[in-house]
Amino acid sequence: MLIVLIVLIRRKSRELDESENIDKTFSRAIPPPRPTRKFQEGPASMLRKFSYKETMKATDNFNTIIGQGGFGTVFKAEFSGGLVAAVKRMNKVSEQAEEEFCREIELLARLHHRHLVALRGFCIKKNERFLMYEYMANGSLKDHLHSPGSPLSWQTRMQIAIDVANALEYLHFYCDPPLCHRDIKSSNILLDENFVAKVADFGLAHASKDGSICFEPVNTDIRGTPGLGIKYPCCNLKYLHVSPH
Repeated sequence: MLIVLIVLIRRKSRELDESENIDKTFSRAIPPPRPTRKFQEGPASMLRKFSYKETMKATDNFNTIIGQGGFGTVFKAEFSGGLVAAVKRMNKVSEQAEEEFCREIELLARLHHRHLVALRGFCIKKNERFLMYEYMANGSLKDHLHSPGSPLSWQTRMQIAIDVANALEYLHFYCDPPLCHRDIKSSNILLDENFVAKVADFGLAHASKDGSICFEPVNTDIRGTPGLGIKYPCCNLKYLHVSPH
């Protein structure tokens, strides 16, 4: 009986060793999966809720305008404590604007990437809505592309393209679920003091429900800024919107 037990133990030990060797060989043959940084997991950023009074003071009574558009007006703000931010004041609080306001807070509180503009906080007062972003000293890519001043070098342009591609790769492949920005254009690409590009404005962003990159396989509505609708059958998308702006 003892001899049989010893034989069985040795046989089991050999089987485990063989299994371990197979696992090691298999793991060497197949590279490990790329790490996934999930934007819906982990604690959200500590967004500060600013008062209307300190927002008004930081923008010199809303006299420090640095940009304007259909969404509203952007001001440069200098808050007490040394925080310099870009404050976006929404034009009017319609149902759609309220939805975009909430979506941007929800997403940017959990998205963390060096090529995405960081959200610092927000302010709500009756029908007024404000979003506070990190300040980007060199404005938007659109400003430089259409400015009569010194044009961007081709090296800088290429680096900006790479920065934006890195941001989109993060949104499409490293977020869980994947996220589609849906309004990539030069005015939504901001540049810091070193011309590092960051993607901004997530009001139209859409998260995939099934984890695929094909966000709207049957929806032909054009999202974002009107531009060029390109057929994109290889991804089961009827149209892929590309803005020329």
